[in-house]
Amino acid sequence: MRGPAAGSRRGFVYVPAISLSSSNEWFARKVRETIGKGSVSFIEEKRLDWKDKWYYRGSTSVLRGLLPQLLPYLLIKRQVCERMLQYLALIDSNPINGPMGIPRGYYENLDSLYSAVKESNEKGKDVPNELLTAMLQEPKSRKNRGRGGRATDCRMMALGERSWLAAAIDGEGSVFLSKVTDPHTGEASSIVLKWKSAIRIGPFQ
Repeated sequence: MRGPAAGSRRGFVYVPAISLSSSNEWFARKVRETIGKGSVSFIEEKRLDWKDKWYYRGSTSVLRGLLPQLLPYLLIKRQVCERMLQYLALIDSNPINGPMGIPRGYYENLDSLYSAVKESNEKGKDVPNELLTAMLQEPKSRKNRGRGGRATDCRMMALGERSWLAAAIDGEGSVFLSKVTDPHTGEASSIVLKWKSAIRIGPFQ
């Protein structure tokens, strides 16, 4: 499997993603406008006492371009974003698609970073399955190739935009790795392990 996931030779993949949620449609679309890539979806909550949500979601190529710009401004989510950048650097510097051999210790390092991201995000709410399914089905961009031939999809933001978006991610965002069954192996239904911090900040409710 090419693109954002890693680990498909083992029958499952790790899928990096970013998600921000709000009951305010304007907020979700403002996030999409500021980043310049990704998509916005409406998800109806199953519980009657919960508000329906608008979700912004971005995949690996967005994270590659976004996190280096936001890292100096993040507080609550700084650690998980640092670990995600370590994960992206690992898969970018060790592409294993095709006939290439797997470097010694590659899967051990991959699993260690997956656990580190999980540990940083182990408290909070789940990201809806609909979003994770859509991420796996998205076509991969062939433009804006970055390190290791990997795509980067995020506009260069002004300093004020970076500060605003970092506050939004600290309050309403989730940067996470999902472990899912590789759809190309023909195995059974996806196994999704996901975590989300849900610390709220007033302006973004």
